[in-house]
Amino acid sequence: MSHRVIQFRSAPDSLFTMRITWKNSFFGRFEPGTGFSQHTNSDSLFQLPLNRLMPVDTLTPEQRSAVMARVKSRDTRPELTVRRLAHAMGYRYRLHSKRLPGRPDMVFASKRKVVFVHGCFWHRHRYCALARLPKSRKEFWVPKLDGNRRRDCRNLRELRELGWKALVLWECELSDPNAVARRLASFLGDRE
Repeated sequence: MSHRVIQFRSAPDSLFTMRITWKNSFFGRFEPGTGFSQHTNSDSLFQLPLNRLMPVDTLTPEQRSAVMARVKSRDTRPELTVRRLAHAMGYRYRLHSKRLPGRPDMVFASKRKVVFVHGCFWHRHRYCALARLPKSRKEFWVPKLDGNRRRDCRNLRELRELGWKALVLWECELSDPNAVARRLASFLGDRE
């Protein structure tokens, strides 16, 4: 880690100097054509456009694709946690029924009840720190994540119309297993 002094002009008549900590792993490279140029003599200026001072993805598109392909849609850690908890409480269920809207994570057919275990990021849990938007490629992420949320609402509405009751458990709620167990017991009622 090294310290560098950067001077830049925000307007033709004003010069600002700032001292930053430079981490090669974080600011590993800059996109070409952004106006960034590094000069070695002390009277030269670093030219940094303020709106482009953000890290660039350090992975190639193929590597990023491989990482994103490993994001699972079923048998996730939060889902497995809830399944173990429900099983320990004596409840039995089916998994991911293709016949129901949204393929619920857990289906209690005799009770006509389903449980969804949602990841806070992917399903846009409101007011949750885990649901923050990525800082890059917002034109991609905002429609995608909003579409996930709209689809979830549509699936819940369709389940209600079919006479099913649904419980949504969020990833952030799993930090308190006792509270999750109480919610499950309250939702599922007496064991049959």
